[in-house]
Amino acid sequence: MVKWIKKFLQQYKIDNKDEKTYVKPSNDTEKLFCKIWESLLNTKVGIDNDVFELGADSLFAIKFKTELLSHNIDLPYATIFKYTTVRQLADYYLKEN
Repeated sequence: MVKWIKKFLQQYKIDNKDEKTYVKPSNDTEKLFCKIWESLLNTKVGIDNDVFELGADSLFAIKFKTELLSHNIDLPYATIFKYTTVRQLADYYLKEN
């Protein structure tokens, strides 16, 4: 999402008590996933943050998947939308591999 649009929309946010606080990655998979999302979204990403609430969209998901492939990790594209936090996606990946 264009930064000015995101900034504009944030002014209409009424309640932020549901926002998750930053939780740092606890294993190498979570660290890698957070690092990739942070580089794409230009923001700090904790393992419990929903990346789509942080500004990710389908194009970012494609970039994320492409970056994972460069690390020899091949996740089905749909799983990025099903497991929207780093913790969920890393748990899925670790169980499947």
